[in-house]
Amino acid sequence: MALYKNKGIVLRSIRYGEADRILDLYTQDAGLISAIAKGIRRTRSRFGARLEPLSCVDFMAYGGRTLDTVTQVEVLRSFHAVREDLLRFEVAGRMVQAVRALSGGDEADRRVFNLLYHALDSLENRESGYGSVEAAF
Repeated sequence: MALYKNKGIVLRSIRYGEADRILDLYTQDAGLISAIAKGIRRTRSRFGARLEPLSCVDFMAYGGRTLDTVTQVEVLRSFHAVREDLLRFEVAGRMVQAVRALSGGDEADRRVFNLLYHALDSLENRESGYGSVEAAF
């Protein structure tokens, strides 16, 4: 089990068991990966709200058979304004859906990561015209 560090955007978070979450992250160096964050839903979790969908994070994990296990997380950008506004969130959701649908496996493409990151940045900084960001994406 190799320990690695990467930068990624949380695309999806699914409850698993009593206190865990399974995450889909699009990373710069590994493409789309699935990982488990153990104990994230506990009150005293060391992850807290760091692994919310649409957050850009720097994380450390180790590889497993089917799922990697996240051991450390640092939030680089939370895109809080996108998650708070329903229209922005809908546009971001469609962009995330496109990334997940077009990411076939382990192939990494920094251009896709950068495109998604900058599209989320544009959504956060705009007051209107979210459809144009989605169209450009």
